[in-house]
Amino acid sequence: MQTLFRLWKHKHLKRIGILLLLLFTLICLCVLGLVFHLNKRINNSLKKSWFQPPEELIEYYTAPEKIHLEMNVSANQLKKKLKRRYYISLSDKNQLRPGTFIFQTKETCQNKRPDYLFENCLSWQDHHNKDIFIVGFNNNKIVFLRKNHKSVDFVFLKPFLFAQYEKGEPILRKFKPLSDFPFYCLQAVLVAEDHQFITHEGISLKAITRAIWRNLRAGRLAEGGSTITQQLVKNIYFNQKKSFRRKIQEQIMALLLETKLNKDQILTAYLNIVYMGQKGVFRIHGFGSAAEHYIGKPLSRLNISECALIAGLIKSPGRYNPSTNNKQVLHRRNYILDNLYKKQILSKQEWNKAKNKPIKVINQKSSPPTYFTDTVYRKIKNMNLSTKKGLKIFTTLYPDFQEKAQQAVLEGVKWLEKNRLNKELKNNTLQAALVNVDIATGAVRAIVGGRRFKTSQFNRAIQAKRQIGSLMKPVVILTALIKNSELNPLSLVKDAKFTYKYDNQSWSPKNYKENYKGTIPVFEVLTHSLNAGAAQLGIQTGLVPLSQTIKKLGGPSPLMAHPSLTLGAMEMSPWEISQVFLTIAGMGEYKKQHIIEKITNLKGDTLYEYQRQKKMVLNPKKTAVVVGMLKEVTRSGTARWLKKFPAPIAGKTGTTNEEKDAWFVGFTPETLTLVWLGFDNNRSHYLTGAEGALPLWEFFMNKILSSLSKKDFNWPEGVVSRTIPLQKKDSNRTQITPSQKENSETNQKIQLIFEE
Repeated sequence: MQTLFRLWKHKHLKRIGILLLLLFTLICLCVLGLVFHLNKRINNSLKKSWFQPPEELIEYYTAPEKIHLEMNVSANQLKKKLKRRYYISLSDKNQLRPGTFIFQTKETCQNKRPDYLFENCLSWQDHHNKDIFIVGFNNNKIVFLRKNHKSVDFVFLKPFLFAQYEKGEPILRKFKPLSDFPFYCLQAVLVAEDHQFITHEGISLKAITRAIWRNLRAGRLAEGGSTITQQLVKNIYFNQKKSFRRKIQEQIMALLLETKLNKDQILTAYLNIVYMGQKGVFRIHGFGSAAEHYIGKPLSRLNISECALIAGLIKSPGRYNPSTNNKQVLHRRNYILDNLYKKQILSKQEWNKAKNKPIKVINQKSSPPTYFTDTVYRKIKNMNLSTKKGLKIFTTLYPDFQEKAQQAVLEGVKWLEKNRLNKELKNNTLQAALVNVDIATGAVRAIVGGRRFKTSQFNRAIQAKRQIGSLMKPVVILTALIKNSELNPLSLVKDAKFTYKYDNQSWSPKNYKENYKGTIPVFEVLTHSLNAGAAQLGIQTGLVPLSQTIKKLGGPSPLMAHPSLTLGAMEMSPWEISQVFLTIAGMGEYKKQHIIEKITNLKGDTLYEYQRQKKMVLNPKKTAVVVGMLKEVTRSGTARWLKKFPAPIAGKTGTTNEEKDAWFVGFTPETLTLVWLGFDNNRSHYLTGAEGALPLWEFFMNKILSSLSKKDFNWPEGVVSRTIPLQKKDSNRTQITPSQKENSETNQKIQLIFEE
């Protein structure tokens, strides 16, 4: 003691001691300040309910899907629709329960209803009530439909959640209370991530010691020794970058969090926030979303093997992605099952049964309809709706149509680049847009704004304004029919080179390859897309009435009344031009094209609801005459490639100057699809509408063929269909591809619609 006292009296050592004491005090103050700061962060986030953010959360739901008698759909197709709504398949020996379906063979179905001829049948019970549905199939068509033992003409499959955006970020997450988690799922997570979770107070000294030793051996920060509480803190407050500073803060916050929440609350938050993989641009968070995404089951119905499989994802969602079905995935699942057995959570029989189960996951080739959700988001931004209580948006989406539309666009542009694009253009990226609309309601069923949303978020379906070219010709002829009661499809018009002078300017429209036909009937102006004839007719009718017709059809206004308007020398987006043709397809009845049916907050309070309005804006008989000519376009005109299409169709090709834009819009009695094709830099691709856009349209329509009726258009009263013989060869201006040469002659007869 005397020695220490003498040392203390030494002036230099005394100064060092004081400095060390001050340094220790400063460190203590810094630690206290850090603890106070981190505690404040936790308190602020708890006030905002960070484990289930009610604000800035936007949920997107599909449209209800109608299932009706005589619908062209197979049992397998309907099974797919049910599985997408998370119905579970049972064997025919089981009894139906909510959220399940049973597929039954011909014999079983026939025994139930011997008075009907079945190939097979399908029964299911609604998720949330006791409604039971039975559907009988014959020749891939619904011939029998019952709801709760009563025959009905149709039923609806309810909407389902397909996308979420949280604070503007794409995410897939469903909040699930702890009571929804099967016991074995909870145990699988604990043995995989933190078997001491129940007993520790936020950090595990044993795990930290083990991690320090392994990090020293590795010479880097290779392991963190994190508890579930620490992982929760990391997911909420920090990025994934590893550092000693972050680790210290994480441990302090874990200790603080354990004083504010009980174990159930921490585990619930963790299981709903933890990152579980990627689906396109959407991040999957939480056990509930992972179960539906990978297994195709509601969380509450996972078995032991599936619980272990999903729990194994947490450590590394990329490496242990069940969709890859590799040895690592199987090894990880079995490792968790082994631990459950060692801790006597599983019996030997349960353990053996679970380990012998094969890994089964659902097909994950499809991704959320991002161009569709992007379009919806742009619409709601203009509605000035508050997102403080979150939003549920009920859209018009048919997910099957959307998937097939995206496939058709991607497959189509790749096929065109390989087979039809000039070699000097191979390094350019061909883009396309597609809009599909239900004609009866105006509901948009699918939107594609490009090849891949992940590589290009520019939504060409609504953002790209391009010249529409020959898509204007039906509007020209419709205006002429309205203004001149004597005009009909066989009236003559001159298709020859001419010069029109206006405002001290001269304008001379030219036909493709300057091929002029002289005096021709009006219908040939449309079927062969003749510029000079259309311009002549449009100028004679009047440019102002032409602009007024576009406005009535639902197009943009005002438009400059220049003569080039007759040939589509104005810019419109695919969304805008599909609205114009929707009114034509509706025989002159305007229905607003829409993509949102209803918006509520997360509590269910209605904030917006689409009000259906129908208005006859143009003479239905005159419009029907144009539709009749558009039908002939697909039989003997520029779109004659489609003359063998197995459903009634009408359509129009469109090609702009220097072939920078290619269009095709075609419609059946039920559905309208518009396709645009081009380069973003507005470079010429040298493809006509028939060569470029039409194949993509056909790719898509063939994919949804089973949903199309074979019935003809519902013509208005006062019109009649006439068959007209022709004796001349077709001199169609459209280039004929090798696969089209066999059709180089027109049919000897054409069919047109006339007013009585």
